[in-house]
Amino acid sequence: MVISMILDNYNEMKEKFSSDKATKDYIKSELVSEGIINNELNKDLEDHTEARVITQIVAEQTQKTIEDNFNTLVTSAIQAVFSEKLEFKIKFVQKRNKTECECYIINDGNECGMFDGGFGVAEIASFGCRVAFLHLEKKARKIMFLDEPTGSLNGNIEQENFSNVMQMLSDKYEIQFIVVTNQGNIVGDRIFNVKNGECKQIS
Repeated sequence: MVISMILDNYNEMKEKFSSDKATKDYIKSELVSEGIINNELNKDLEDHTEARVITQIVAEQTQKTIEDNFNTLVTSAIQAVFSEKLEFKIKFVQKRNKTECECYIINDGNECGMFDGGFGVAEIASFGCRVAFLHLEKKARKIMFLDEPTGSLNGNIEQENFSNVMQMLSDKYEIQFIVVTNQGNIVGDRIFNVKNGECKQIS
């Protein structure tokens, strides 16, 4: 009788031990699995952090290149057309978690909006920006259409200055400008006169 009770207790303890061991093995396997997943997540986080840093560096370098190209080119165009010592400047700023580009005209050290310097200045600045964009787009065909580009310029001198700037940019960046205008001060390699539906080359 005593032996039977001992055997029963032994069997119960054996079953409990087997059950506890199975539970322990399961928990251990879960912990190992979670550890592997955690390590993988940490590695992914490190990779994403490194990629973000690299992307930020590239973005800052790209923005700096764009700023330098635009500021130099557009400022040169503005100063060549107008007598004032005007400057053009773009800034990349963070607004509402987005990167935005803001354009300014600097007159005697004072920063103002694009149109604060007059429509003529804004028109030449816009022209310069289009040239800068086209120059940065290496694969694009270098052709630009202009419709009355000197409409807001005052007098023959500014129109002639713009014509010279356009010729200079055409030679420097190999851009073909196709201009529609009724101003006689715009010169080009080939000039066509369109009248009453007829087109004649006059130079």
